[in-house]
Amino acid sequence: MRDLAAVPPAGPESPEHDEFPFRLIVRRLMTIVNSSYNTNLKRGRGSNPAYMNPGDLEALGLSSGDVVTIRSRHSSIQGIVEPDAAVRSGTVSMSFGFGKGREGGE
Repeated sequence: MRDLAAVPPAGPESPEHDEFPFRLIVRRLMTIVNSSYNTNLKRGRGSNPAYMNPGDLEALGLSSGDVVTIRSRHSSIQGIVEPDAAVRSGTVSMSFGFGKGREGGE
């Protein structure tokens, strides 16, 4: 607990929140076996959507299928947004480690 107390907060009260208001979380997809990476995408959607709460999409002026840049302090990736009411507001949910964009690129 002492070590945990030394970690600065990263929630809405932190200075970092204004620059990065969303948290990226991992999700499982029924058609994907996480250990096989992108080989099973052919049986599913063919892409790795960035699921967001519909209210967040509306607030940002985004629609299903829009391409967005998901950015952190360390890097950025492109994502194709899809609404999912089960995703909490303030989060983006994607399957990890693989996915193809609209043009089939890695």
